[in-house]
Amino acid sequence: MKPADTSHLLVVAAPSETRGTELADALRQMGRNVTLATTPEQAAQAGQYGGTVVVLSPTTRADPTVQAAIDANGARRFPFFTQTLILPFGTWDANPVLFRGSITDAAQRLIAAIDAPPAADVAREAAAALAAKDKQLADRRRLINIIGGAIALLLLIGLVIFVRSGDSTTPASTTAATAPTATAAPTGPVVYSAAAPGSCDQGTATWSLAANAAIACGSDGATLSAKSATSNYLFINFHTSDGTFPSTYQYAVTGKITKGDTNAVVFAGLQQQLPTGMEVVAVSQDGHWSLVQIDNSGKVLKVLKSGKLSGAVTNFKFSVTVDGLGMHVHLNGKGVVSDADELGDGSQAIIFGVADPGSATPFAASFANFTYTPPGTTGS
Repeated sequence: MKPADTSHLLVVAAPSETRGTELADALRQMGRNVTLATTPEQAAQAGQYGGTVVVLSPTTRADPTVQAAIDANGARRFPFFTQTLILPFGTWDANPVLFRGSITDAAQRLIAAIDAPPAADVAREAAAALAAKDKQLADRRRLINIIGGAIALLLLIGLVIFVRSGDSTTPASTTAATAPTATAAPTGPVVYSAAAPGSCDQGTATWSLAANAAIACGSDGATLSAKSATSNYLFINFHTSDGTFPSTYQYAVTGKITKGDTNAVVFAGLQQQLPTGMEVVAVSQDGHWSLVQIDNSGKVLKVLKSGKLSGAVTNFKFSVTVDGLGMHVHLNGKGVVSDADELGDGSQAIIFGVADPGSATPFAASFANFTYTPPGTTGS
């Protein structure tokens, strides 16, 4: 059982990480009893403390001491980022606290997170909300099936009436019935494609960009770049010609990072429920991925899931299927993650783009071969 007393804290840091000592001292000055762990053996005792702060950076995230804390049973874990990075896979009790300004400010924000109600309550609420959404989706599908069955029954009754009416003899004095007016057979929407997406596309779709983004057209695609250094996600928005999306559809796009450091990611997702934000799946060149919720300006709100692919990634060919509240993401033909969207049913745009959290310089990625496939069509 996790200790209720949050006054005794464990700060876990790789031996080479100087911020660990600074953070431990700042927390002590705030009246907390703090132990600093710099070895895997010490970090493995995280479950015995009221809270464990794990100090993370791009160069120390895989350190054995850090991994021991992440793997420790019964620990309340709180991530502290010395630089912006993708949160390692594991169970975390709060969103990352990012070092900015002063170590005292970071310590204050960590204390606020540690003293907040246990994340288990939040997890139960999220599970209940997800169950409610699943029930809503099941009820909607059940209603569609009932309506479909009723329509089929009405068509069958109409067919029987028509057949029986054809068996009767029409009197000679009766005028022959007028032939019904021919109507075109209903057809589903066609696949929309763009070799170079965004403003480079000359089709009927509507495209838009993030505020700090610029786009350049090339012979092999469109390059999306940051006008200035930012931690926000830069995205291209795709809108259909009539501004609507069905509850089920697919889309695909190919991306490649052309400028950025090791934290740079290409992402794909969907935008839902303005002004709430978007859910995206971001993948870095070393294979780390995260399911991230961002707001409509591209600011990260929270990391929902994360993991590691086997092998490095050079070309990012995303294939995304949206099925009501479900989102299923494949990269280069292999499944990455499936999730029930927290933001609700009803897409307002398709989004994809590039980010480089913590970068001090602008970054960029090229995108090509965008396809959009609603129901009733064929395509990948």
